[in-house]
Amino acid sequence: MIGDNNIKIKQLMLLIILIIPGGKYLSLPIVMARGIGRDSPYACLILFAIDLLMLLCIVWALNLNTYRKSVYEIISSTLSPIVAKIIMGIFALFLLVRLSYLMVYSIDIFSSTFSIKTNWLAFIIPVAIAVIFMISRGMTAVARLAQILFAFIIIAQLTMLILSIPQTDIGNLQPVLDKGIGGVLRKLPDYTLWYGDCLILLFFADCIPKNEEKYGILVAGFGISAAICIGLSVVYIGLFGSYAKYNNLAMSKVSQFIIQQTTLGRLDWLMLVIWSVSVLIKIVMFSFCCMRSINHILNITTQIGKYISLIAVMVIIVVLPLLTDVKQLVSDAFSTGWGKYVFWVCQYLLPPLLPLLVCRTNKREQADNNIILNSKSKLKKLVDGDAQQQTNMADSIMRGQP
Repeated sequence: MIGDNNIKIKQLMLLIILIIPGGKYLSLPIVMARGIGRDSPYACLILFAIDLLMLLCIVWALNLNTYRKSVYEIISSTLSPIVAKIIMGIFALFLLVRLSYLMVYSIDIFSSTFSIKTNWLAFIIPVAIAVIFMISRGMTAVARLAQILFAFIIIAQLTMLILSIPQTDIGNLQPVLDKGIGGVLRKLPDYTLWYGDCLILLFFADCIPKNEEKYGILVAGFGISAAICIGLSVVYIGLFGSYAKYNNLAMSKVSQFIIQQTTLGRLDWLMLVIWSVSVLIKIVMFSFCCMRSINHILNITTQIGKYISLIAVMVIIVVLPLLTDVKQLVSDAFSTGWGKYVFWVCQYLLPPLLPLLVCRTNKREQADNNIILNSKSKLKKLVDGDAQQQTNMADSIMRGQP
């Protein structure tokens, strides 16, 4: 049986701080450096600014969602069930793509850091089992785990980043925007796939307790995570300059500079192992949201059905790299190809519409509640009237009146 999924706003904030840098630390600075060069930190800043606007819309919608409806219920009741299923299908595909890419790079950083050639199945099957187990315990338990490990993970992230700063050459970031801002803007659409992590908040719209009100801290959490990611991008370009595009894993390369700043041995290995927990948490969160998307599409409500959909997600993640080159597929079809435009429906079209959809849902819910209250009131009056009539008849009989 899948456990409790209720999550407090503060826990969601901590999860945002963990999962946004969690995946982007792996390879995003390198991917963006290959296409944009030394100006990639500015592109990162612009994309995070766009994400911030989408997050503000999402937070607004969550704040308006007083009846704690799920995102599927909101879309289904205001647009149509068919539109809701289509959007859930896009969400499921978006999350599967991100999960596949995340899993492949996770094994790469493990092999690169510890110089061990790891078999894919030997690596991924235990991870898949761990993900299934953690989701079966409920997202409440996952959020509590994130609370316990939060300080350790953040310290590991910042340690790898800060200890690399002395070796950073700011000159590698110059000249600033040598191809102009237009050159950066033209490349932005090819990297939107790697953003939009805050969309997972939509899948917890019905899991937030009703007494929660401080939604603004979600924006603060996003700001912290964005600053960490932009800082990594700046440090990475500063360390490698024009050679930045030739590496494969940003975090493993940046963390190597820790060795020059300490005599405590391979401190970078310890920091990477601790930090990798945030990647696992991100995989769990994405898998949960993907499972919920599939459940909405297929109208799955039973516990067995939910387990089957979750296992199906894990099977796809395990088998897909055995059939094709996931990195090339994702890059050609979804990062630079047509797929990114499909994902924009969920990334950039749905969030601005959500506050309006939630308001319409609230009005319908209020109207339905008023109808129910009126019906109960009429029924009560009818029952009270019948009771009074029976009382009068009884009094008449006792008095001997016909």
